[in-house]
Amino acid sequence: AAMSVSAPSPLRDGRLDLVALEIARATVGKKLPTFDAIAFLVHHYGLVEPEPYLVMVRGPAQADPSLLNDLSKQIPSVFRAGDWRRVGVGVKRGTDEVTVVLALQPQNLELAPLPRQLPSQGTVLMIGRLLGRYAKPAVLLATPRGIVRNLTLTARKGRFELILACDAGDGVYQVEIEGDDGRGPAVLANFPVYCGL
Repeated sequence: AAMSVSAPSPLRDGRLDLVALEIARATVGKKLPTFDAIAFLVHHYGLVEPEPYLVMVRGPAQADPSLLNDLSKQIPSVFRAGDWRRVGVGVKRGTDEVTVVLALQPQNLELAPLPRQLPSQGTVLMIGRLLGRYAKPAVLLATPRGIVRNLTLTARKGRFELILACDAGDGVYQVEIEGDDGRGPAVLANFPVYCGL
């Protein structure tokens, strides 16, 4: 499907598989889980990028050929609309019905592994690199009290590093990483770090 519209083929990501599977399991009828639930799943499985683009098909049990046919009709237009570099697949089989969820994400950032949890007053070195057409990295941090600040970082040729510190008390710190593709800043990652929790 990607090649049919001259797009790069996305790589399978096991974390996105788990997100897609949980979404398939939590889908009732045609109603997907809430945005907050999907955001939780993405962060729970260690993804830092924004929530994935979802494609869902449902049909009677043992209807795999027709479901694949439905997907093959939907997916080329999805690849024309976005630069999807990673894909996850989730399948829920019931006695009467099968649900298939594809979760697609771009990848415009490489980030060295970070702990999700730090001790009170803890610090960690964050190292990342912008990919593709993105430049001018910026990292914003929202403290547990909701104060947002632009962190000072060292950047060279898209690579950046900075110290992330739990310096405003215990609680949830929200980290946002931005890059500029020439049309203005875009959010490339958004994730929580739990300090003293």
